Amino acid sequence: MKEWRISEGVYIHRCAKIHPSVKIAPATVIGAPPLMLEIVDGHRTRKTISGGIDLHRGVDIGSNCSVVQGVHSDTTLEEYVFVAHGSTIGHDCKIGKNTVVCAGVHLMGEVIVDPWCYIGPGTVIQPHTHILEGTMIGGFSQCVREHYDVPPWSIAWGNPCKFIRENKWRPTK
Repeated sequence: MKEWRISEGVYIHRCAKIHPSVKIAPATVIGAPPLMLEIVDGHRTRKTISGGIDLHRGVDIGSNCSVVQGVHSDTTLEEYVFVAHGSTIGHDCKIGKNTVVCAGVHLMGEVIVDPWCYIGPGTVIQPHTHILEGTMIGGFSQCVREHYDVPPWSIAWGNPCKFIRENKWRPTK
């Protein structure tokens, strides 16, 4: 049974695959075109896009969010990912199941977030950064790939984001 809850004022691009039980709040864009530019014959143009969007079962996206279409592969939100209001998920990002992305978070292109992570409000994660399973990132952190070295099941915070201590919480089975 497909029970989507998609509010008024949501834009969904034709490249999007939306599985059952997905919720999308007002003024959200699913499939925003990525701003990937190249120079062709001396003129700046947008690159050819071959990816899409894949929203798995139980994904819940708040209002005023943007999920950017993949450039090389699909931008994917796995089962039961929660994205709070005003967040941006960049092109080719992969967000693992049961992850929480708080309000005002910005994931740049090609970020990988493993399952069971928590990304605190106002955090910015730079391109090509990999957040390992069970990591909790404190609010307003700046995750930069060159400076990010946090093991799985950790609590991290700061600018640049650094390991604080082990995350002892584990999901119940």
